[in-house]
Amino acid sequence: MFESYDADGKTIIGNCDTYMYMGGNDVETAEAVAKRCDLPLKKVLNLPVGENIVFRRGMAPVYGKNFDLNSFLNRIRVEPEKKWEPR
Repeated sequence: MFESYDADGKTIIGNCDTYMYMGGNDVETAEAVAKRCDLPLKKVLNLPVGENIVFRRGMAPVYGKNFDLNSFLNRIRVEPEKKWEPR
């Protein structure tokens, strides 16, 4: 967990009002997330791609889906650019 930051990594996370866990393979980080969410470690390690857990000070963890810009753009319909003509 936070190998390049050593102990400072825990201090950084500990001083954040909000942070988002989007999955990963680091067992130590997953253990910390599992403990905070009161979930089994296996469930956190198997968090589906595209899902996240948001932690906010004073609130229960919030489970959500990542925003996929490509999917959003494919769903909206954009009219072909119209030539602007003065009135």
